[in-house]
Amino acid sequence: MSRVMILGAVALTLCCAASAAAGSPSHKSSAPGWSAAVLPPLTGPLGGISCQRSGTHERCLAVGQSAAGSAALILLSTDGGKTWAPQPAPTGIPALFRVACTSVVRCWAAGVAANGAGAVVATTDGGLSWQAQPIPVVNEVGRISCKLSHCVAGGGKLGDRLLVTRDGGTKWSRKTLPQACHTGCPAYIADDVTMASA
Repeated sequence: MSRVMILGAVALTLCCAASAAAGSPSHKSSAPGWSAAVLPPLTGPLGGISCQRSGTHERCLAVGQSAAGSAALILLSTDGGKTWAPQPAPTGIPALFRVACTSVVRCWAAGVAANGAGAVVATTDGGLSWQAQPIPVVNEVGRISCKLSHCVAGGGKLGDRLLVTRDGGTKWSRKTLPQACHTGCPAYIADDVTMASA
């Protein structure tokens, strides 16, 4: 990897990192050093990674784009990031940019639909299946952050707008940031949408 773009941590003993350039993510366990992970063939650039632990169960999801650039890519690791397997992505979504998980089974990913509109997809089974979320019509969604059943999505081509759900994705609404937030708001940090405590 030439530059680490995304870092996800399960705990102090396991971290995973991915690059926006095509190639393998790396993982670090409690042993010293980083190790390259094994990825399926035709894996393209990865934009987001999220890892969760429940007891001894470590599950990581990575999202991005296929090497051909025509389909979203969702990779699942059930061994803490050592090996990865592709999962089916909803059709009509060529790229996912970020993923946020609140447990080993609940995750949301943000991206773009084939028509250029924003897209948010969700899983309730740990990444084995994904469903498109009923978001308002917006441009590409570049970032997402979730806590419990609350998610905030923004970045990308959304400009000063955010998408917000407080019910796990059943209903999404569009919010416009106040003018004062265009230069910095305590609840949202820079281009990355970081959810304030709800």
